[in-house]
Amino acid sequence: MDHMIDMADADPAVMRFRMEKENERKALRDKLAMAALTGLITRSGTYFNTDQFDQWGMWSYEIADAMLKARGAK
Repeated sequence: MDHMIDMADADPAVMRFRMEKENERKALRDKLAMAALTGLITRSGTYFNTDQFDQWGMWSYEIADAMLKARGAK
């Protein structure tokens, strides 16, 4: 999610800090999605329906987003 940046906060150190925080959030989202995907694959057993790979990817990020939302609610 991109955020509007107030020109008063255009200090390079502030900008760098905000960018680092956004990169950390994205990395955490990716890690959560990988964990969710692992669970989906494990639950599927030995049968892999390759037609569902795109769906599994979408579900993985939906699960990751739900985890991030729940984490922010605390």
